[in-house]
Amino acid sequence: GLRRLQFEPPLHLSEEEWDSITDSGRLCGQRGELDQVAFFYIMKRELDLFVRRHLAKKTKEAEGDAATAGIFFMLNQIMRRLEIVERDGAESREAVLGLQSGASSTTEEGKVESVAVL
Repeated sequence: GLRRLQFEPPLHLSEEEWDSITDSGRLCGQRGELDQVAFFYIMKRELDLFVRRHLAKKTKEAEGDAATAGIFFMLNQIMRRLEIVERDGAESREAVLGLQSGASSTTEEGKVESVAVL
């Protein structure tokens, strides 16, 4: 699949790297390949990791410059807040989808016995 993207220079992943980015194959389909959703998820996650590494490196380099270090600190805080918002949004989305797919149960008389709580 990576060959079809025609990167220059071409990307080559070791088996260890593949296992790492695919969570030991858990993100792969039955044929060991990624679908578009899994690929997008992996690329987003890898970009997030790259940005974090780069930000940590630049923050360390800026230790002597209080103004620049302050900017990097604020960027780090913003990234953490975005993580929380994204996580909370995903949890809410899953809860709503659970309700929409019938996460409530009813008796034979049609009375609702339980409903998933957000």
